[in-house]
Amino acid sequence: MTEFLYSIDLVIFHFINQTISNPIFDKFFPFITSVPNWFIAYAILLGILVFNGGKKVK
Repeated sequence: MTEFLYSIDLVIFHFINQTISNPIFDKFFPFITSVPNWFIAYAILLGILVFNGGKKVK
C-alpha cells in the first residue's frame, strides 16, 4: 500500500513539476516558504484584521 501511495505522489509531483511550472512560480514559492519572509504575510493579515475586524457596533 505504501508503494502505491508513493507512486501516486511521484506521478503528481512530476505532472506539476513538468507541466504547470513557470518562471514566476520558480521565484515566488521559494520566497514565501522561507521562514524569515513570513513577516510579510503576518503584516498583511494583521492589517486585514485591524481594518476589517473587531467589534461591529450598530
